[in-house]
Amino acid sequence: VVSYPGALRLVQVTPSASSVDPQVHTVTWDLARLAPNDRPAVRLDFRVADDAVADQDLGVRAVLQSAGGELAGSVVAAAVRVDAVAGGRGAGAEAFRTVFPRETVLLPFTLRNTGNGPDRFTLKTQSDLGGGVTVVEDRNRDGVRQQDEPVVETTRLLNPQEEIALLAELTVPSDAPDAKRHSIRLAATSERSRSVMSETGRLVVVARPVVAVATQMTAKEGIPGKVFSYQLVCTNTGTSPARRVLVSESLPPELEFVDAQPRP
Repeated sequence: VVSYPGALRLVQVTPSASSVDPQVHTVTWDLARLAPNDRPAVRLDFRVADDAVADQDLGVRAVLQSAGGELAGSVVAAAVRVDAVAGGRGAGAEAFRTVFPRETVLLPFTLRNTGNGPDRFTLKTQSDLGGGVTVVEDRNRDGVRQQDEPVVETTRLLNPQEEIALLAELTVPSDAPDAKRHSIRLAATSERSRSVMSETGRLVVVARPVVAVATQMTAKEGIPGKVFSYQLVCTNTGTSPARRVLVSESLPPELEFVDAQPRP
């Protein structure tokens, strides 16, 4: 009877076994007739499971039993150490987000350790919006930066399949152009293997007011002593509401102000 750990997946046995029980991880051969000095050989081919934890020793134990079930002998095969395989997967929301000039924005990201051993990840950000981007660990996963949530450049130690929530914090420049899309990217590099890197990004669209003032006249001649009128037309061609707009009109000394609607 050969017993093997659950981190191994049995692929093939030679010769065919009397029974195979994948639930308790045993393979049994019935050697009903074993001649003197006979040395039958059995072969077991295993595959290390994808979720096998790194740096653990896997041993296979063979037990020889008599027909009555008494233990006649046992042997433990040499242990096999599971190699460490680094991996990481970052994710951000797919939909773009509308932002406004001078606004401080928090963009949520997640990072999962997809390797088979504990690992830390170095974090780097890149933005074509201008200005710096800082990364904060969102410990309570509420999407809001709390006072006890620090800026991080390297994650804490993550166990296999453990996920961490992050916030990318940035301030939108006051001169960011209207209706333009910008990319905010987060790259995570494994400390176990520097060649393993995961990169993900978010798109933001700047919305800002773009206000222009034009003069519209019905008559182009001004007769001395007579009243003539014109309009100032203020238009917002941007994608964001314009608030607290102040319109100023300077009159030349040849004109005397009479009235305006609405009252200035």
